[in-house]
Amino acid sequence: MVKRGGTGVFQKASQSVAAICGAILFVLATVQPGAVRAQDITPSDVYRSIENINAELAALHEANGSQPLVDQNTPPLTPRFPRHVVQKAREVLLKIELLRVLNGLPENPVPPFPVTEITPANVKAIVDQAHADLLDLRSKFNVTRPVADTPPVTGKSPTDNYAGLQQASSSLDGLGIPKIVPNDVYRLAQVVVDDLEKIRAARGKTDAIDVPTGATGKKPLDTYNRTFEVLEKLKAKVEADPSIKLPGGIVLPNRRTGALTPAHVADLENNLLAELGSVKFAVGVTSPSVLPPAPQGKTPSDTYDILTRALTLVESL
Repeated sequence: MVKRGGTGVFQKASQSVAAICGAILFVLATVQPGAVRAQDITPSDVYRSIENINAELAALHEANGSQPLVDQNTPPLTPRFPRHVVQKAREVLLKIELLRVLNGLPENPVPPFPVTEITPANVKAIVDQAHADLLDLRSKFNVTRPVADTPPVTGKSPTDNYAGLQQASSSLDGLGIPKIVPNDVYRLAQVVVDDLEKIRAARGKTDAIDVPTGATGKKPLDTYNRTFEVLEKLKAKVEADPSIKLPGGIVLPNRRTGALTPAHVADLENNLLAELGSVKFAVGVTSPSVLPPAPQGKTPSDTYDILTRALTLVESL
């Protein structure tokens, strides 16, 4: 069993663990649901499955003598859509896979982010896999008490589901998941640029974009603000182009306040990638997002340069 022993735990994790951590940051995925028809699955069905995950995580914490790592400065949610929820579900699933590896269990594969319109069925498939893989950890944490199945609920929304997955993600962090570091944030920024290049190509824009580099002294606050600029510019571009139709349009999250960490920047980058996934589908891109090899020695200034390129690419759409 892995117990959390304070800050910095697992900072020197193995290459296998590092690879899973990188994957946590961005990938959205879909798999086909089981016996129930995909079109019949609702956000309330997804919510019930998420509650089952949170109940299991509570049992792990009880046995481990630990607590979820709750971010007191998390802002209220703006409306979430299935594309946002599936990304958060993917994050939770991959954190579970990381926790499995840390506890000597095999990592189960998760499909790459498909270029399609995400539905509650896609979300539920990932959540159900996360629940099943989480159950294997009961023996590692010496959990013996049964956890009751959550009864059916009604009237739940994707925003409710996102909030439940936020809770699950924080709960997993409290079980010893390694922290997000600047290398991870840089890697996500690379995916943002790659997705934007694919969108530009689909729009017939193949001219080279020259962007100055060499930013210095940047902090997570700077990369957070630059990521928000990319989101705002993308929202303006989509709203000005009637040929790009996204369910609900580009949705800006509420800005964070207080001290910002690499994890906060990564969370915002994930929101951006969720939106880019829908834009890719809308413009006819068929290739999935590609996670590059894990970088080393990257700083917020390096990430700022890549995000500046992303902003220029959006402006060129």
